Amino acid sequence: MDDIKNNLIKLREGSGLTQEALAPKLNVSRSTIAKWESGKGTPNIENLNALSALFIVSLDTLLNGDVSVYEDTPVYAAPTEKEDERPSWA
Repeated sequence: MDDIKNNLIKLREGSGLTQEALAPKLNVSRSTIAKWESGKGTPNIENLNALSALFIVSLDTLLNGDVSVYEDTPVYAAPTEKEDERPSWA
C-alpha cells in the first residue's frame, strides 16, 4: 500500500492543498489524512472514490499507478460555481 500513500501525498501537494484543506472536502479530519499518508491507515472505498474524483485520476492509478505523470497537469477538480452541480463530496 506504499503506492497509495505516496500517490496521495503527490496529488495533494501537487494540487497545492494542505492536509487541513483536503480533510473537509472528504468529511474527515486532518489526522485521518495524515494517517493515510503515513501508511498507518487506508481510505475506505467511499473516500477512495472521492479522492479519485477530486484529483481526476482513476482508482487504479490512485491505488497502483504512477501519479508523477500528472505533475505538469492541474489535478485538482475545483468546485463549480453552481452549488447544484457540485459533487456530494465537495
